[in-house]
Amino acid sequence: MLAPRTSSLVGRVRYIQKNTGPWRTVVPPKVIGHSVPDPTEVLLTNEVFLENDLIPTEHLPGMKTFILNRPKALNAINSEMVKILNRKLRDIENNPSIAHVMLRAHGGKAFCAGGDVKSLALAARNGNYNEGIGFFRREYKLDFLIRTLRKHTYAWMDGITMGGGVGIGCNTDFPIATQNTVFAMPETAIGFFPDVGASRLLCRNELPIALYIGLTGAKLNGADLINFQFASHLIRSQLRPNVQEMLSRASDYASAEEMSEALACLETLEELPPNITEDIEEDIQKCFTASSVEEIIEKLREHNTPWAQQTVATLNRMSPTSLKVTFEQLTQVKQNDLDFADCLQMDFRLANRFIKGHDFVEGVRALLIDKDNKPQWKPARLEDVSADQVASYFQPLNEEDGAMELQLTLERETDKMVAMEGRPYRGRYVAVDDDEPENVEGKEETKTNDDGLGNGEEEEGQEEGSEHDFSDLEPSDSETSDSETSD
Repeated sequence: MLAPRTSSLVGRVRYIQKNTGPWRTVVPPKVIGHSVPDPTEVLLTNEVFLENDLIPTEHLPGMKTFILNRPKALNAINSEMVKILNRKLRDIENNPSIAHVMLRAHGGKAFCAGGDVKSLALAARNGNYNEGIGFFRREYKLDFLIRTLRKHTYAWMDGITMGGGVGIGCNTDFPIATQNTVFAMPETAIGFFPDVGASRLLCRNELPIALYIGLTGAKLNGADLINFQFASHLIRSQLRPNVQEMLSRASDYASAEEMSEALACLETLEELPPNITEDIEEDIQKCFTASSVEEIIEKLREHNTPWAQQTVATLNRMSPTSLKVTFEQLTQVKQNDLDFADCLQMDFRLANRFIKGHDFVEGVRALLIDKDNKPQWKPARLEDVSADQVASYFQPLNEEDGAMELQLTLERETDKMVAMEGRPYRGRYVAVDDDEPENVEGKEETKTNDDGLGNGEEEEGQEEGSEHDFSDLEPSDSETSDSETSD
């Protein structure tokens, strides 16, 4: 067990780490020229952005912050934003005066609730597949750039973080969750699949966990993201300015481990109960250890708990083709231990097939355009989706597909990427009662509390969007009311 962590606050809940690895130390790192900002003293900022500036930039000594600025569309990432981010990130990669890069969002409700799927589905319905193919190629290359950027990278994932938001957020060196984070990969609901390299992310866990999250689109909170190794830190949303100030003070030569230690000094959340409790995790292991989607459903029906019944109902709403392709996708990634580049190349093959198929256009129509929530899937039953059909989605692209394979620049396969694949995430944290032995000290925190698809319902006056948007995936008022808006 690692040496326990401490913070400057004293509270009721303490945490211990169940896994091992050199990811945490107690002493604030020497790389910080001054003391780490006091987490009890919230720094305040005022921000005004031009509405048409999709990616405004903040400058602090030694760091830049790129801000997703489409709050009315829950910061859903569109083709123009992908191009801007690609350009800006490449411009600073060789800038020696910048050591740290943060991605965050304006608006306070969402980090990034999705990608631009409405317009892609409408174009595909009219026979224009090139728009979607081009978007996915650029998006996946952006995800790869973020993953391999030769800077320390951070994502402030405050609020809804889904699909495309997961791609740009969780592929940074330090994906930071808050009490407001709502994470999901709900693509099977619109006849698609978990893309943006999320298969590699999900498969950091045992296959049953990856299958549960990928097939059902389950919503996770910040505690879940720590438990399942999707986030590196859990920090109160109001402390974002403090985090930025600390990063701007850090040495240009600070290691990833030293920066992690510095961020840990600002973790001041009290116990945040995970959405997936240990009991549910045990049920997932029982029911999702299976050789097919049909077997998963059979086991859930035999289990017959309220959770199992709800999970069956959820799976029955999803595209049968999406379910079977996603099952095969995650199984291949886990069994073959595919790296991130391999996963993105697989995603590009799958995206090419899905965008030309029936279910993607129909799913977006039913859930995001007409919003009748009655998709007519073809095939409509799991048993009618053959193994040959599933296998065809994974075949290499050829001239008939009208697209070349996704090419990722080999020189970007840097030492950093290799290190990230094996980096020791913190792993599971569990609450410790106050009467635990004295030598079990831990961190303190203050109690607080959607991409593909998670853009919420458009608000009055909201941009006409082409993004994913599921109103039931938005955080409730109770989840966000006690949080200061960081933007």
